[in-house]
Amino acid sequence: MARDAVARPSEASAVRMYSSYASASGEFLTAAKSFARRLRDHVAYNPRDLEGPFADSRDGTPQKVVREFNDLVRAYNFLF
Repeated sequence: MARDAVARPSEASAVRMYSSYASASGEFLTAAKSFARRLRDHVAYNPRDLEGPFADSRDGTPQKVVREFNDLVRAYNFLF
C-alpha cells in the first residue's frame, strides 16, 4: 500500500482516510504473518493466550488476525 502512495501521491492524497487504510493493511499483514509463523514453527498456544478479553492483543493468535482484518474492512469502508 505504501508503494502505491509513493508512486502516485496525487491519487493517494485525493482519497479521504487513505493513510488510515494503508496503516490498517500493514497491521493486518503483520498479524497474519505472525500467525502463519506460529503455525509453521509448531509453537503451541498457552491456554491463556486464546482466552480472555485480551486474546486479540497477543501476537500470533487467530483472534488478533480477525481483529486486524475487521479494522482493515472498517478503514476501507471509510474511504468512500
